[in-house]
Amino acid sequence: MVAGLTQTEMAAGAISESFYSKVERGVHNIDADTLVEVLKANHINPVQFFSRTLDGPMQESPHKKSILDAGFMVKKIVRSANKRDLEKLGQLKKEIDQAEEQGKPYYIWISYVLELMTTWITHSTDDISEPVKKKIKHLYKGDNWGFINYEYLGMAFIALTPEQVLNFSHTAYQSYEKNSENTLSYTNIVGIADLTIDFLMYAYTQL
Repeated sequence: MVAGLTQTEMAAGAISESFYSKVERGVHNIDADTLVEVLKANHINPVQFFSRTLDGPMQESPHKKSILDAGFMVKKIVRSANKRDLEKLGQLKKEIDQAEEQGKPYYIWISYVLELMTTWITHSTDDISEPVKKKIKHLYKGDNWGFINYEYLGMAFIALTPEQVLNFSHTAYQSYEKNSENTLSYTNIVGIADLTIDFLMYAYTQL
């Protein structure tokens, strides 16, 4: 059960309740496009939902901030970064650190977003922590590419060498082309588009 919804509510007419029940019990798999339709029918942000898979199961840390809280924080970080407001980003870092101290931390990828958005402004990788460096490596390992990989890898371009950026972009696009032989999900199309924009931004900053 997700977000306190029943199986009938989660199915939301996008799939049968019987099929959803089997998916929930692990009897059947559900393809990404159908899952996104179910999430949209329940007004659940697909990006925030899929980001849970990178953080690990919710029940591992029951006192964490909610996905909604994390989504709002990401928006604040991105908005401040777009304004190149380092002072505001510093305030948000304090807010994140305070939540950690109070035993109600944000999801682990919040620090990733904050550190890399700051790096895009300062063009200095000095303050990138080891945990964030490990997360960057985690993203481009293997062939299991998806929206989150594209989105978060694009953020990490600023922390990579030009050779790494070129190599990882090529690998990501190869994966995208391979999957394009089948039906592409809307989220993957958006993800590769965002990655392309990040690549162009990186190239511009290196000129």
